[in-house]
Amino acid sequence: TPAGVGKATVTVGKDAGALSLEARSPGAWGNNIDLRIEVPGGGTGMFDLKLRDATTGELEVFRNLSVDAASPRFVKRVLESDSQFVRMSGTAPTATPPASGLSTGATPTENWVDFTGGSDGQDLVSADYIGTATAKSGLYALDTVDSVNLLCVAQPKFGTEIDTSVWAEAARYCTARRAAR
Repeated sequence: TPAGVGKATVTVGKDAGALSLEARSPGAWGNNIDLRIEVPGGGTGMFDLKLRDATTGELEVFRNLSVDAASPRFVKRVLESDSQFVRMSGTAPTATPPASGLSTGATPTENWVDFTGGSDGQDLVSADYIGTATAKSGLYALDTVDSVNLLCVAQPKFGTEIDTSVWAEAARYCTARRAAR
């Protein structure tokens, strides 16, 4: 994994109503997620959560979420089982998170809150590919696999070449591994 990889996150509300979410997986893609919270009237303690991928337009809507851990609509449980975008991070809120509301102006629009901090990390370098036997990293992560029939080494990013030291170590590793089995 490249250094600097991180998940995009967001926290809405504060104190007992703070809802902290993180992207389901690391990467800059998570910075494209927006959220909106709606709190229906009536003081039911339930809220609706909308998640949107601003790049693709894909929308996830979760209605009647609860902060009560005993509820079948407990926010953490619902997001873990149903969301393709996010997971709850940190402690679950014990009070209903605040609504996102509408913007003010001549034409009110829905307010969406952005996720931030997602990163794809730094580009891979030769040492990342080669790794070490003691750390079981890089090529040596394959030591934990019983059988390897084909080794593919992907470019660190489009348009770049793999260093010859990586190819040489990969060939040495494959030869040694085949001879040992």
